[in-house]
Amino acid sequence: MRNIFGSSGLGPVAVLAGGGASALLLALTAGPGSATTTLTVDTLTDGVANATDCSAPVIDSCSLRDAIAAAADGDVIVFEAGLVGTSTLTEGKLFVEVGLTITGAGSDLLTIDADGNSGVFYIGSAASDVTVSGMRITGGGGNSTTGAGIDAYNSGSLDLVDVDVSGNAASYGGGVYATGTGSFSMTDSTVSNNTAGVGAGGLYLAGSLTDVLFTRSVISGNTASQGGGGIVSYNSGDVALVDSRVTGNTSSTGGGGKLMQGGNLVVDGSVFDGNTALGGGGIYSNNVGSVTITDSTFSENTVSGNAGGGALYFATTGQEILISNSTFESNSGASWGGALDFDADDQVVVINNSTIVGNTASRQGGGIWKETGGSLTINQSTITENDAAIAGGGIFLTAASGGTAAATVVLSGSIVSANTA
Repeated sequence: MRNIFGSSGLGPVAVLAGGGASALLLALTAGPGSATTTLTVDTLTDGVANATDCSAPVIDSCSLRDAIAAAADGDVIVFEAGLVGTSTLTEGKLFVEVGLTITGAGSDLLTIDADGNSGVFYIGSAASDVTVSGMRITGGGGNSTTGAGIDAYNSGSLDLVDVDVSGNAASYGGGVYATGTGSFSMTDSTVSNNTAGVGAGGLYLAGSLTDVLFTRSVISGNTASQGGGGIVSYNSGDVALVDSRVTGNTSSTGGGGKLMQGGNLVVDGSVFDGNTALGGGGIYSNNVGSVTITDSTFSENTVSGNAGGGALYFATTGQEILISNSTFESNSGASWGGALDFDADDQVVVINNSTIVGNTASRQGGGIWKETGGSLTINQSTITENDAAIAGGGIFLTAASGGTAAATVVLSGSIVSANTA
């Protein structure tokens, strides 16, 4: 078990590794008095759900829809060996109302396609833990309001492993909409080229979700008309992105890559590149707990309009933010904070062993904008070749007109050079 959360207050989270998806998903233990049934899908042809098709001795009679209808809580659905290709849904979305594990042949081998006529998966509130693995989920639409790829309300965990959610469209959460009381995880998966008419082109994670974990996953090319081109997280839980990439997402308001309100945030070994938004090109956060960013890169993220934070925008008063061993390069803020915009009073910011280079702002703070109060401590870091049109090419500190003092700044073993304004 790898504790990725450090001192941020989050508990340890096990990062899944090794053994393959099948070993992980089929190693299920039945509790006393219970039994787990494995149902085998042997046809990709969809039709009206008939649970008996999966128990009758008829070849090529059990579709995925039939298997879901036949399943009891805790059952496992697998696909017959060699059954690959595309299953096009003809009877609307697939309704999952019990806890299930659904295991496909692989996201590059098996596709579930709604063909634009409906959503793909609906997971109801009566369902407990649900795991989906080894498939591409695409073509969700049909005037879907939420989660055209996966629309989940279950009371347990929702785990996606080796899943490609792409080419879906909804008002909220074009690819995935998940709200409930359990946890959410995505491992070795991709959410790409989904569209939201309102918010969260890729994923909308809301409600009372506990913890949210992305591991070795890609969120790319998603678009939202409002907040969160890639990810929107509105929940009370903690969020971590580990060894993941958030790239090329677009939002017309805040958070090109990620828009967050809720618990603590951890970004470890990840890349945010080429995201675009009105505020916080990479990440936009408000009313969030502590933030820890380690071994990560933020590059070529862009903010348009009268806003700031080309890479990061943090707007929680008194927030503790720790950034270590990270690079912020060639980001641009339309107004202030070309790379980093710490835009609330009394934030305590520590930057260690990091590089802030070649970022631009059309007003102040080409590299960093820091709001009043709190502190800014920079250790063993380089801030260079950043540019602001008005003032503070490298760092800009504000002081309120009412007399509130600017942040206390401590520089140790750091270089601030060749910045222009």
